[in-house]
Amino acid sequence: MIIQKHHRTLKHAEVLIIEFTGAVQLGVSGEFALKALRGISPSQCVILDFGHIDYAMSTGMGELIGMCAEEIIERKNLALINVPERVMELIHITRIPQSKVFPNLEKAAKSFEQAA
Repeated sequence: MIIQKHHRTLKHAEVLIIEFTGAVQLGVSGEFALKALRGISPSQCVILDFGHIDYAMSTGMGELIGMCAEEIIERKNLALINVPERVMELIHITRIPQSKVFPNLEKAAKSFEQAA
């Protein structure tokens, strides 16, 4: 799995977009993603984009969501976009609020603007 980070200026916020690209595999992807999240300031608006994943082992995706769940829940300025249907069940199990999941970048960005 490759993680690409890029900043984007939206109406009222500077947002860091983290794109997960390639294959999500057990034993690698979760730890890699968690390190990427922990290196970001808690006040930074962050969007995790799952739309570029080519292949996802169910166990690998479970590990990724499970390992990152606490960070996702605790960060107020964090949203998930382009989440595959099969991952929504994992999000529910890990108690990640549905209010953090959006279909696209525009809707996620709007949630940051409304929270400001």
